Amino acid sequence: MAFDDRLGTILLGTWVCSMLYAEVLRYTWFYFKNFPRDSFLLKALVAATVLSDTASLAADCADVYLNSVTHWGDQAFILNQYWPVTLYLSTTGITAALVQSFLTVRYYSLTHNWIFALVTFVFIACALASCEATAITLAMHPAYNDRFKSRIYVIVWSSTTAVADIVISAALIMQLRSMRSSFASTESAIKRLIRQTIQTGTASSAIAICILVSFVVNNASNIESMFVFILGRIYVLTLLLNVNMRTSAHKDVIAMSTDSENRRHARGNPAVSLDGIQIHRTIVRMEEDDDSAKAKPPYDSSVFPLNPQHDSNSNTDHHLATLESIRKGPHSLDS
Repeated sequence: MAFDDRLGTILLGTWVCSMLYAEVLRYTWFYFKNFPRDSFLLKALVAATVLSDTASLAADCADVYLNSVTHWGDQAFILNQYWPVTLYLSTTGITAALVQSFLTVRYYSLTHNWIFALVTFVFIACALASCEATAITLAMHPAYNDRFKSRIYVIVWSSTTAVADIVISAALIMQLRSMRSSFASTESAIKRLIRQTIQTGTASSAIAICILVSFVVNNASNIESMFVFILGRIYVLTLLLNVNMRTSAHKDVIAMSTDSENRRHARGNPAVSLDGIQIHRTIVRMEEDDDSAKAKPPYDSSVFPLNPQHDSNSNTDHHLATLESIRKGPHSLDS
């Protein structure tokens, strides 16, 4: 019997998953270290997602170990699927549902579009239900030759998962693109959010499509198991990248706050433009007493300090006289 398809695919899947899980641990530690004041609900969501993904990875490794070590050479064992398959399928569905729900709530907080949120949650619930149905079907019919019995559930699961990912990503991108700003720092932060949304949404939906295609082409093969292994890590990394972005974009947040203050100031001051060009009209009124007014000649409006044709010495004398008049005036600096 050739083991490349049955064992080689899941072995490769665990290699990739182990590398991705190292990033999961790093981002998880970073989150709990840098955001201790986050709400309990968000912390619980992150913890539950990581724990679900950890259980999924443990099932992935157990599947490989049982087939390649414990029951090596047992032809009857290799022809069937056991509890690790059920465990990693069910936990992957839970991880995907948690992350997709988080992104949907994030979009709703920006737009308060409850119709979109409701439709998206229908897709998420359908994907979760079909994934769990797939796991139960494979547990009831563990033989590879009986995998066709879960065909409908797998098609519905992978299809609704991909649709939900694409819809959520497209909605977030459209909303972010509508948030235009004339300030470069704010525009840079928005573009980075758009870029990350495209990357994470494309990755998860592409893997879901690969699961669908590989299963439909040959449902007796084990290639789709490799993609299922990876899918859970991609979802949890999507969540962690979103919650950890706040520190990486800290300077942009400060700049965005400054931009907001500038906008509020501009609304109260019509001399300030929001197009990046600020024009300030300054009027200085200086009052002098009678003695200083008589002692100093009147101000010559023809004298312009930045005029290269004007003598520098006369400029200096003029400024000294002006400062002296201010010092001795009714708003004297000496008083």
